[in-house]
Amino acid sequence: MYEGDSLFTLAPAGQAAVVGLSLAMAAALVVVLRRAARGRWPVRAALGLLALWLWLWLTPQLYYLLYQTLIPGLPWQIVVKWPPPGPLQLAEVLSFQGRATLAEHGRGVLGWVFLLVALARRRGA
Repeated sequence: MYEGDSLFTLAPAGQAAVVGLSLAMAAALVVVLRRAARGRWPVRAALGLLALWLWLWLTPQLYYLLYQTLIPGLPWQIVVKWPPPGPLQLAEVLSFQGRATLAEHGRGVLGWVFLLVALARRRGA
């Protein structure tokens, strides 16, 4: 299913770097979200969606910076798009309606992880 995915065009070290960056960023955002998600469930759900929104909007630039180190001669450019993702794009990601790529499916799974982490009840919270 993912044979033509851009991740597989990289050397194994590059693939490991992309996966490592993804895991590090996701873990950091989960930790922040876990600490910040307080209050009633609608507030916590909104924070989970905010985490996904930030991920969709800002991480492409971080990935591009990594790709610049992996691919010699890649020009400097801003890849963050304006306007930022809207509610329909968030719904598309969460319902796995985008392209059938590893990145798109990963975003969908991560969006659900953010929502579950935000909505999870914690003792003493």
